[in-house]
Amino acid sequence: MKLRVAFCAFTILLAPAVLAKTKFMVEDPNNVVVGRYGITSSQAAAAAEIAETFLTSGKLEAVQKAYVVRYIGVDAGPLTAEQASKEPASIAKAARRLGHYGVAYDGSQPTRVIAVYDAIRHRVIHGRLYTVTEVPARYDYMRMDDELVMYVGSFGGEGKESLSK
Repeated sequence: MKLRVAFCAFTILLAPAVLAKTKFMVEDPNNVVVGRYGITSSQAAAAAEIAETFLTSGKLEAVQKAYVVRYIGVDAGPLTAEQASKEPASIAKAARRLGHYGVAYDGSQPTRVIAVYDAIRHRVIHGRLYTVTEVPARYDYMRMDDELVMYVGSFGGEGKESLSK
């Protein structure tokens, strides 16, 4: 009986710490996410096509890294008008979040639109698009909220051909 009470008390005391960990990771100054938007079906289909093209015809070494990391970041093209209308509020919120950590963020800095694709389950995760402040070099990593994501390329300017280089 005492063990059961101790276990319940420990669980109750541990729950806030577990929830705080997730909030801490999202609030991390190294988190490049500025805004989160619901993804449209056409944006999801385009992101899935680029990710699947990469997984089937990309460089073997990069594809192996993608499966190990599991999540792939793909440029998803421009925001829709509705999504873009929410961007100024997201930028202001990101500036406040980063300001808490002493990180200067220029709200006029351009953002990139990224969809996160799960290489194992072959789907866009969370049904979201993310706007980010910066992207790493191709096949490098970045933190987006709670996920470590491997950035694989551009959707808009370079297209699928750039993935096979």
